[in-house]
Amino acid sequence: MIGMQEKFCHRFWIGIGAKRHHRSLHSRPTAKWVQEVGATACYTWPMRISETLSKRVALWLLAIMVPGAVYAAEFRADVFRVIDGDTLEIRHHGRSERVRIEGIDCPELTQPYGKQAKRAVMALVIGSSVTIKTHGRGRDGSLRADVIIANGRQLSQILLEEGLAWRVATVDSSGRDLEEGARYAKRGLWADANPTPPWKFRAAQVRKRR
Repeated sequence: MIGMQEKFCHRFWIGIGAKRHHRSLHSRPTAKWVQEVGATACYTWPMRISETLSKRVALWLLAIMVPGAVYAAEFRADVFRVIDGDTLEIRHHGRSERVRIEGIDCPELTQPYGKQAKRAVMALVIGSSVTIKTHGRGRDGSLRADVIIANGRQLSQILLEEGLAWRVATVDSSGRDLEEGARYAKRGLWADANPTPPWKFRAAQVRKRR
């Protein structure tokens, strides 16, 4: 097989070289030219084609073998578990997926109002169908998404309005207004004089374990 490939490439590049040099040399290309150029093309091109095909096959296999590897930007799903105030587990096309609500950070379960946030989300979505609008994946592999319930409202907005979440930096100005309204009314966690943000709480827990 290799010998046939070498013969084919040799003849092919002789033909190319003859056309290339016809006007100036009126002769066949030199053996050196065929050896240098032909060898490069005959062995480099197949390797590049093979690498391209391998990448495409790998992506195709990933989409089939890894549950939830590829998702549409928006889809409907059933919520079957609430892990905490800002983390859910959903089922979509027979697959389970963990979803992290975009734009907020709820108190941890061991913090004040952490369990209240979880219970509030459970009352709104458990056993229900919701709309998921994805924003990619987090470092832990979970989907980052807006979660929209039956009445058209986003879970993140409800939790901010009830004082059960902190707003994470986002371009959505409505979240800032809802958080400020809850803070002013001293709803939820804002009833405390100096509530600890969950990211600071998690950092303190890490330091304790060291």
